[in-house]
Amino acid sequence: MGEPLDTRAVQAEEVIERLEREYPDPEISLNFSNRFELLVAVVLSAQCTDERVNKVTADLFEKYDGPADFANADVEDIADDIDSITY
Repeated sequence: MGEPLDTRAVQAEEVIERLEREYPDPEISLNFSNRFELLVAVVLSAQCTDERVNKVTADLFEKYDGPADFANADVEDIADDIDSITY
């Protein structure tokens, strides 16, 4: 069986406190201007370097203005746009 929830909550709080002490002013190297762009950039960054993601998303975020543009785009077009993101 697992541990009681309050113990997990205490453990989670301790982890957060340690991370805040270790990394008091975290910075992200991905370029984004809103939460949706951050989400897209983070998903892409799992596959390659942040530097490459920033190069690709500069054009991507100009072409697609937001979630609706991505939703309405042809999947093959988006695949071509992110082709240099390697897996």
